[in-house]
Amino acid sequence: MLSHDLRVEGALQKLHLSYHIDDDGDFVLDWRLHDDRTQRIWIGSHTHLLGPLEIREVWSIVAYFPYIPSEKISRTLLEKNTLFKIGSFCYQKRNDGSYVVIFSARIPADLPPRDLGAVILAVAQTADEAEKEIMGTDDF
Repeated sequence: MLSHDLRVEGALQKLHLSYHIDDDGDFVLDWRLHDDRTQRIWIGSHTHLLGPLEIREVWSIVAYFPYIPSEKISRTLLEKNTLFKIGSFCYQKRNDGSYVVIFSARIPADLPPRDLGAVILAVAQTADEAEKEIMGTDDF
């Protein structure tokens, strides 16, 4: 297992949130939402520099497609991106040619615990709503 970021661990502990750390060193939270739905959230331990700003990613899977998603789905997701205060939808192409739609927020790596909690909630709610709308499932 790769090392994890102690800043995230401390923030999650201050927020009293349950998590586990995956083999990449990322934090994984299973968030319970309304209507007995759940959404899995990842918080990256690996950070990137943008000039003097250190950033990390908070993301959640929305949908899986064994093929290229339709133009209608792509257009819908792009149009929705204009509505968000933080985060956006994007595709990740996998080695097997399949696609995963994720909702991702890139944030300052040293975000205070309360603000990190707000981002986690926003990512969970947005990803879950999109999963329900696009796929009609609660798989992620």
